[in-house]
Amino acid sequence: METIRTKLMTKIAVKFEAAQKYVGPLCPKIQKKVDKVIDQSNKCVAKHAVGLRYQVLAEASNQFVVDLQARSCSCRRWDLTCIPCIHVVAAMFITKERPESYVDDCYNKETQLKIYSHFISPINGASQWKHVENQELILPPVIRRPLGRPRKNRKKEADEPSVLKSRISKKRRHI
Repeated sequence: METIRTKLMTKIAVKFEAAQKYVGPLCPKIQKKVDKVIDQSNKCVAKHAVGLRYQVLAEASNQFVVDLQARSCSCRRWDLTCIPCIHVVAAMFITKERPESYVDDCYNKETQLKIYSHFISPINGASQWKHVENQELILPPVIRRPLGRPRKNRKKEADEPSVLKSRISKKRRHI
């Protein structure tokens, strides 16, 4: 138990220090994904439909519907990852918006700092703990197991009908 607590304490401290070193508003891995999506979005052509809805033509004959207000794309990648897909970025080029503003808040630097701001405090070793007298020991419960092999069939309730298995002899007669 102490090993788990120590590992968690160390991991949270390392993650917090790493989050403090983030340069941009997003986590570094997410920023790389967004940059990659921006590069790949050049292959898509977006057409404005109505409001904040767009039709995006990707590759040869694939068309996708992007709704910036509802934050959804018909390819469902944006819905699942909360990171804009290439179709969404192509639509954002028309509105001249940055894809980073449409990334979910869970990937922001501030959110990561809030997550890892709750530290696990270090504690003294067991040899330095205060000894408490007159404390009643808490013992584990006594396990009572019946002797012999466990029952194969469950116990049936009183109102439950019993099912009789019918056997058939070699001559196809019920026994």
